[in-house]
Amino acid sequence: MKIIDLIRLIRKHFIILMVTPLALAVAVTWFTRRPTFTFSSETTIYTGIASGGSIEMDKNFSYFANNTAFDNLINIIKSRETQQDVAIRLLAQHLMLKDFDPNYISKKSYLSLKRIVPPDIYKLVVKNGKAAADAGKLHISKQQPVKQVELPDSVTQNKYHKVQEHETLLTIATDNGLTESKLMEMNGLLDNKVTVGQLIMIAHHPAEKSEASTAISEKEMAEVNSLLPTDTFSVSDITDEEVASNLPPYINRADFEKTVQNLMEYASSNDTNFVFKLLNFSNPHYSINSISKITATRIGSSDLVKLKYQADDPGICVQTLAFITEACIRNYKLLKENRSDAVVKYFQYQVKQALSRLSAAEDKLLKFNEDNKIINYYEQSKAVAFTKENIEVDYYNQRSKLAGAEAAIKRIEEKMGLQQQIQLNSSGIVDKRNELSRVNEKIAAIESVDYKDPIDMKKLVDLKKKGETLKDEIRDIVNSLYSYNNNPNGLPIQTLLNDWISNVIQYEETKAGLQVMGDRITEFQKQYAIYAPAGANLKRIEREISVSENEFLELLHGLNLAKLKDQDAQLSSNLKAVDPPYFPLIPDPTKRKILIILAALLGFVVMFAVIILIEYFDSTLKNLKRAERYLKILPAGMFPKIFLKTRKINFPFVTNRLLELIIQQILMSIDQEKKHTEPQTLLFFSTLSNEGKSVITRNLAFKLKKQGKKVLILNFSRESLRENEVKQLEYPGLVPEKSKSGYVKLKSRFSILGWMLGYPDNRVDYNSPFLSPPSSYLSEEEYHDYQVDQEYYSVKDYKDILRNNNIELSYVPDFVLIEIPPILYYPYPAGLVSGINMPLMVCRANRSWSHADAEALENIKKVTTIEPKFVLNGVEFEVIETVMGDLPRKRSWLRRAFKKIVQFQYFSHYQP
Repeated sequence: MKIIDLIRLIRKHFIILMVTPLALAVAVTWFTRRPTFTFSSETTIYTGIASGGSIEMDKNFSYFANNTAFDNLINIIKSRETQQDVAIRLLAQHLMLKDFDPNYISKKSYLSLKRIVPPDIYKLVVKNGKAAADAGKLHISKQQPVKQVELPDSVTQNKYHKVQEHETLLTIATDNGLTESKLMEMNGLLDNKVTVGQLIMIAHHPAEKSEASTAISEKEMAEVNSLLPTDTFSVSDITDEEVASNLPPYINRADFEKTVQNLMEYASSNDTNFVFKLLNFSNPHYSINSISKITATRIGSSDLVKLKYQADDPGICVQTLAFITEACIRNYKLLKENRSDAVVKYFQYQVKQALSRLSAAEDKLLKFNEDNKIINYYEQSKAVAFTKENIEVDYYNQRSKLAGAEAAIKRIEEKMGLQQQIQLNSSGIVDKRNELSRVNEKIAAIESVDYKDPIDMKKLVDLKKKGETLKDEIRDIVNSLYSYNNNPNGLPIQTLLNDWISNVIQYEETKAGLQVMGDRITEFQKQYAIYAPAGANLKRIEREISVSENEFLELLHGLNLAKLKDQDAQLSSNLKAVDPPYFPLIPDPTKRKILIILAALLGFVVMFAVIILIEYFDSTLKNLKRAERYLKILPAGMFPKIFLKTRKINFPFVTNRLLELIIQQILMSIDQEKKHTEPQTLLFFSTLSNEGKSVITRNLAFKLKKQGKKVLILNFSRESLRENEVKQLEYPGLVPEKSKSGYVKLKSRFSILGWMLGYPDNRVDYNSPFLSPPSSYLSEEEYHDYQVDQEYYSVKDYKDILRNNNIELSYVPDFVLIEIPPILYYPYPAGLVSGINMPLMVCRANRSWSHADAEALENIKKVTTIEPKFVLNGVEFEVIETVMGDLPRKRSWLRRAFKKIVQFQYFSHYQP
């Protein structure tokens, strides 16, 4: 489709293309005349996920981790749990209002809520703290000691546990057969954090006099808790901030929370109650579906998340945003801290177990050392080995010395006479020697000890003095027994006695020392018997301690990391509303204008698309090019549709020129050898009736006559055709439908709707000279009707038709124009068709070409010796321009200029 064709198509349907969008726009304007105004507010939450501080110094920035954290936060905001909590809190707030307050709910919405809420729901509303007292729970600050309700000692008695190091609330509850939540409820704790030395109530039962002495009073417990260290640091201590209350001043927070809890329990009790239906159906304020319309988006790549909400009530809009901000902060903190708390509790439990195993191993080592009297096994074993080696060396040296002394004594005694030997073996000397031997043994025993106390040192001095005394006494006794003379060998007796005394003393000392050394060696052998297996046992115990210690240190390191992670989670989970929701004073601009514009655009686009689709899927012959493609034969020309109004077109000129072009094509197609020898026979046929064969035949005959040609028109008699049809069917009473071969039904009704939509007047001008009867421009001899009877099907040429119908001509025609009935409905004489000089098929431009039409045309082509051509009848004026160019009509200068622009004909004017 060319641009000029598109413009013509738009121009043809211009009115409907304008009326349809206008009608839709007017309809949308009417239906939106009372728009529902909405109010929007927004709040901004600072998350600190990407650029916030971190306790972990080596924590790396992760783009994907940050995106995941933001996705988690946004999903928490959009979760059903959060939205249900917000809806319940919003409902609880409105139910607790004394009257409507524009800051919380408008009068219209408040009255609407009052109308739909049943009286039973108001019983769930808590006032004056009654439900809080019944629940028996006191909310306290985590920075203050735990307070208990004071009751007389005669009524109840409480049992407490003092928190030890490495103990958690979970381990205390497990050890006492309780749950952590129960323990928190008993002590009124808000979280599971406890400090060392804190007193935790673990039992609550009636007092008994026998246990009165072991019970700790409430006052004593408070005093002990007051002494607990208050400088325990936690990130939550400096980051926790109370969310700004969005409740009216006269509503107590505890009452509000209890009311929320009551509504929650009531909503979850069954699926038929009022609150459940309010949440899950289509309420505009309290349904989960309406609250889910809140939008949460991250502002660029910053740490800020923007929440936006729209509602038809400005107060509800602000309060919904406030509640969802509070729920978001609370749920995100619980999610982060509970996850890290579980890790900390795991490591605390494992550290406690590892510490108990390490302590057990150390106690086992201590018991082993105590049993085996070991201070330092390795040093002791080394010292024992070294001392034993030295003692053994000394022992062998002393034995050699003893043997030498004994040999010397025997030698000296041999040198003495018999009398001297007897005297030396007297009882006095022997006694003194024995006594000296005992003293020397004691001295050796004391000196063999490495570490001596002052008593042993004093005893040693006394023993040495006694030893010297005994030595002197032995000398004196020996000196008194012998005189100074010589022995039988001539040696001086005094000299031999002195040597004998010295050797005896040395002998006794050495003998005493050897005895002590032998005892020491025996003791060392006993210690060796003890140390030999003790080494292996000690190594096994030390290895057990080493494994337990490494395990304990690793778990302790993991606990420190978990606590660091926990503190970091507390730091990173501290969300803050940096831009609280504001109260909208002006409603949001309605989408009414946009809807009107969209309706108009949609109407235009849809209608334009429909027109294009109709044009694209139009299967009518329409113009010569399409007709040639469908019919697969060459065109002979076209004939216009004769309208009542020709829209400023010189219609007679155009029609006359088209007839001339048809005649020109006919003359060009006739065999040149037969053109001047005999009359040229033209056969006009169509596949269907009412195709315009008669009109074209008469106008061509008239035009040929104007050109000086002798013409003859032979048209079939419609009466005879109907009679022959009845005879063929052999049903005398049957009258065929006139639509097949009857006359054209006159139709001159004016279409008001078409005129309003800008379409041209399609009425036919039946008074036009081109539709006048042949008697107005042909003589009676030039126009004849032939009968369709049994002889009709056997004719070979026009002369047979004249002969069968008793028609005599006074002239020889140059052109014989024969019209036959529709070939799709009636048979035709094959002899006549085969002898025709030029067969012409007439078809309407506004009809579709079917397979039956094509088959009928193929049968004609098989019979004729000349390829048929077609004449397209009833074409539009725009189609005629494809053959004649611009039609002669009156055009304004603006239209001429626009047409040149569209056709890019800027320099098409005449240039001499």
